[in-house]
Amino acid sequence: MIENLFKKYDLLIKKVYEKLKSSNNPKYEGRYYHSLGVAKAAVELCKVNNLSDELIEKAFICGVIHDYCKYEKMDKYQQIIDKYKLNMTIKEEFKSIYHSILAPYIIKEELEINDLDILNAIECHAMGKPNMNELEKIIFLSDFIEETRVGECYRKARKVAFANLDKGVFFVSKSVLSYLISINAYIYPTSIETYNYYKKYSRWIMEILKYAIEALKDVNAKDIRIYETKTNNPYFSYVVLATSVANRQMDGLASKVYELSKENKLTVRGIEGRGGGNWLLVDLNDVIINLFSSEERKRYDLDKLFAMLPEINVDDVK
Repeated sequence: MIENLFKKYDLLIKKVYEKLKSSNNPKYEGRYYHSLGVAKAAVELCKVNNLSDELIEKAFICGVIHDYCKYEKMDKYQQIIDKYKLNMTIKEEFKSIYHSILAPYIIKEELEINDLDILNAIECHAMGKPNMNELEKIIFLSDFIEETRVGECYRKARKVAFANLDKGVFFVSKSVLSYLISINAYIYPTSIETYNYYKKYSRWIMEILKYAIEALKDVNAKDIRIYETKTNNPYFSYVVLATSVANRQMDGLASKVYELSKENKLTVRGIEGRGGGNWLLVDLNDVIINLFSSEERKRYDLDKLFAMLPEINVDDVK
């Protein structure tokens, strides 16, 4: 599909290239390839999240043109503000985000693209915004994770983003804020609002962990250990190991988890090992519970495997 989109929008891609080249900015070529990378990443994220062909096409267009205004002059931005009577004042310290905020006006004029889904996604691609829709989140993330971005932070961001869009937005917004603070840069207020809104996707994980421990204690599980995996694994944040003293505790845990999931709107992705087994695995998305018989726990010795990871005291989970 991606090849067909490149063919279909060949003229648009050429317009973006000429626009960037006309700026005479020495980095224009790198910015062009970055834009193509964003388009590819956006399509991939759409497919992973089973979005419609219509949204995939819109995501591709967004990726191609999201930095169309990257090298506009400040006086051009001022002209747009004056022309459309926008309630904002150009400030030199925020010049790096005007290509995002004011892009919809320039894109409508020069490329004659009027689709609000596309324009809104481009408007917030640099700093995000609270409660973004799927297309907006995908463009915000793709701008950060596309393949020309090299480094450990980008590698981790890719894994998180492809596992969960909301967790990806939190990871990226946190990373961007940390970088801006490290270079003593001004921070646009919307970037802080984005971080504060998506921070709940970090806090909620601790709530899930609390319910997991509650379920284990309810069935009298023993030797409960909690290992933090989020720095090494983007797919889940904590692994909980525990020992049962009787097989009936296995099914008891499964029942308790379902009870808590209904009461607290938890997502149970799967439960394996019910029906008299010696190892029950409960997948709560961000928290994985493993309840073993004492023999199975010794045999697999996952405690040894996770020994190098940070361990959370059970009594600290409240």
